[in-house]
Amino acid sequence: MRIKEDLMVRKVGSKYMLLELNSGQVDMASVITLNATAAYLFDALKGKDFAKDEVSALLQAEYQIDNDLADVDADKFIAMLAEAHLLLEA
Repeated sequence: MRIKEDLMVRKVGSKYMLLELNSGQVDMASVITLNATAAYLFDALKGKDFAKDEVSALLQAEYQIDNDLADVDADKFIAMLAEAHLLLEA
């Protein structure tokens, strides 16, 4: 899978906003708020093909968590992107 190319993350105060660009303009109807972990994953994975195991490995390396917790969090991150229609099949 791959994250859509027309997205960017911006930090606003202590929040991270995932913005979808349409014709170079921000579509305010599709702004999604991310936590710091989701913003980190987005930045690490943008422009790359990836699978759940790669998301899990990033989480384990960055946050020193065990494999089971990383898998659960990877599933949540991927589900959030899928529900918002922000993933492309590789």
